[in-house]
Amino acid sequence: MVNKLKNYYSKLLMMKNINLLLIGLMLLAFACKKVETTEDVVVKKPAIDSVELKRQDSIRMAREAEEKLKAMLEKERLADKGVDLEDKYQIVIASYTVKDFGKDTKQEMIDAGFKAKIFMLEEDGWYKLAIESYDNSTDAYNALERIKEKGGVFAEARIVIK
Repeated sequence: MVNKLKNYYSKLLMMKNINLLLIGLMLLAFACKKVETTEDVVVKKPAIDSVELKRQDSIRMAREAEEKLKAMLEKERLADKGVDLEDKYQIVIASYTVKDFGKDTKQEMIDAGFKAKIFMLEEDGWYKLAIESYDNSTDAYNALERIKEKGGVFAEARIVIK
């Protein structure tokens, strides 16, 4: 029985030692946790040169966007707006002595996306096939250059002033 008691106490003592060891390890683990301080954190400030480069890039990108917008607006302004016979400048691609002779070409122009019209100016005997018209000469001459670049029937385009 004494041996049993010794055995029991030795196991109890061993368990106590294991428990103490575990508690010690846990205390050690939590006690050694590193506390972050603001001294450990390094804040990098951007170099003035990089800020200036980013600013310049932003300015460049804004200017490019503005130029693209202007180009789009100019293209839209010069886009085929059709023919208004009240406009002073008519862009004409062909003339005919008989109106019916121009109907096929007019239909081809309509199929190509133009809003073509045939008209006669002051009973001069010539029916003119107009594909665009403008109120001012600048727009008309810019459109004429754009149209002539297409070549073919457009190469001989001209402006008729009413």
